[in-house]
Amino acid sequence: MSTSHQFIAFALVGLASTIFNLASRYGFELFFTYEFSLIGANAVGVISAFLMNRWFVFRSTDSQLLTELTRFVAVNLVGIAVAWGVAVLLYRQVFPALAVTWHPDLLAHAIGIAVPVLPNYFAHKVWTFNR
Repeated sequence: MSTSHQFIAFALVGLASTIFNLASRYGFELFFTYEFSLIGANAVGVISAFLMNRWFVFRSTDSQLLTELTRFVAVNLVGIAVAWGVAVLLYRQVFPALAVTWHPDLLAHAIGIAVPVLPNYFAHKVWTFNR
């Protein structure tokens, strides 16, 4: 698969895992604060993204499941920290200052998720799923 096709597949997998991430946050918010719900939702997003990336994007079929999972989680922990920081900053500080009232929680969360996409792709391509 060419790099451009692979990135498009990565982006589509990212979109699907983002939907899982965003939707699960609403479930977590029944029991937790926004900040803690982001953490649980990111876990759902990471697990779904790992499985879909392994099967559909990087087509890993070898027996290095644990190694790939460990690397995927390591890369995504950095991405999650960035996404969490961006989302909380936007939701708690920036959007109230700008008087954003149209789903500020959803907008902040979605923007936070989008920020680390490109660095994550390259990290997964050259490290996580590298043969």
